[in-house]
Amino acid sequence: LTGTAKNDAIGRRVQTPISVFNCPTRRRAIAYPYNHGSPWFNATKPPVVGRSDYAACGGDMGNPTSSWAGPGSLSSGDSMTERQWDGYGGGHGTATGVIYRRSGIRFAHILDGTNHTYLLGERYLNPDRYYDGRPCADDQGWDIGYDFDTNRWTHEAPRRDTPGYGGDCRVNFGSAHAAGFHMAMCDGSVRRISYSINLDVHRALGHRASAKVISDDAL
Repeated sequence: LTGTAKNDAIGRRVQTPISVFNCPTRRRAIAYPYNHGSPWFNATKPPVVGRSDYAACGGDMGNPTSSWAGPGSLSSGDSMTERQWDGYGGGHGTATGVIYRRSGIRFAHILDGTNHTYLLGERYLNPDRYYDGRPCADDQGWDIGYDFDTNRWTHEAPRRDTPGYGGDCRVNFGSAHAAGFHMAMCDGSVRRISYSINLDVHRALGHRASAKVISDDAL
């Protein structure tokens, strides 16, 4: 497909909820209102979108940015330097995690060990805003790319979903569960992590090469 037909097809795709992307403890896998002021990139602007309760780990950077529209073609992106990509936010020169814009991370790059490095996991949301699609960290869909909706970072402590907590642009991991939140590690294992985990340990788990030795007891 090309042109309008392609944009319409992508618009229909982004409206489709994916059941495994929603935690049943939090909210159902249904289409939620899309209230963002900007049109979807290369898609007919949808009235609703499927959302995800999970996010990839971008690292432990203290000032993460989501990625706005990048270069206009794959070939232009291929010719850009790491410094130029960092200008778009979340390039290889600044990202410390394993999943970010155009990540090329391999197992050999995960120096802290795949069993002690976050791959992805549950993300924090304000329960007051589960359904309206207005918080800037929950206003897009499951396929938006590198954004607050689909990536999280470990410079902030994880938190259980708390009514009224903080602003709408939260970038931390967390969940609706009382006992802790679940994270998938780079070796494929899934662990329940305590909300009271030491912040330095949490940050190190989000960094692919922190050079910190972490024991299982610290989780």
